[in-house]
Amino acid sequence: MRIEKWGFLLSYAVYLVFCIVFSFVSEDIDAINSMIFAITIASTAFSISDLLFTKIDIDKKERESLFGLYYLTGRAKEFYLNKIEVKYGQKAEKMVSMLMELFDKNEDEIVKFFEGNLSPQEKELFLNKVKAYSNDELTKFVISFSQTDNSDIKEMVSEHENKDINIYKLLNNQKTKELIYYKIASIIAVLGLVSLLIILTLRISAMSYINNTLTVIAFLSVIINLLLKDYYKANSLKKIEHQKKQLIKNLETHNNS
Repeated sequence: MRIEKWGFLLSYAVYLVFCIVFSFVSEDIDAINSMIFAITIASTAFSISDLLFTKIDIDKKERESLFGLYYLTGRAKEFYLNKIEVKYGQKAEKMVSMLMELFDKNEDEIVKFFEGNLSPQEKELFLNKVKAYSNDELTKFVISFSQTDNSDIKEMVSEHENKDINIYKLLNNQKTKELIYYKIASIIAVLGLVSLLIILTLRISAMSYINNTLTVIAFLSVIINLLLKDYYKANSLKKIEHQKKQLIKNLETHNNS
């Protein structure tokens, strides 16, 4: 989606440059006014479409980040820590927090490891990454755990199946909303392109009140687009990352207390 969108916007930018040059060299006032009218309508449609695409990207990143945070808080902390601690004592909490830090960008690997769902090849890659962490205590813990029967942990996960279903249902609903936004944004972009072609072909006369209204709408769309990106980076994303780091810190603090 991103490549297609930016490729299209680049083509549109080249077209705008051509129109600007044409407006300087042409003496056909009606054609120039019609062209400006068409560009205004198309630009408004593309601005609104780009705003929706930005909203989709932000929602998707938030969904993925929150899902990772769910595993850290829900599964790693609630499901595994207590059960593993029974087998391995107090040091288990410290080991798990170290794994969380090591696999911060891929919590799914931790989940699969504790569920015992890693393939032999994945187990080897997992162990190699742990060894590269250069912590003998953590390496011994991972080797010991991987050689232990994990049926009790799988049973514990199944007991919390309803919670998993709820979170997956929530994520699926979010994906559905993203798909709806994507279709709306695509339709608006296509309508903008069609309007551009129709107005240029039929040389429809410009209407000043429509021009002015659409110019304001396009401007507001661009401003809101920028504000959404800034808000996401400064607040939403920062908050999620802070929560993940705080969780790891709390686990380590609790272990040392």
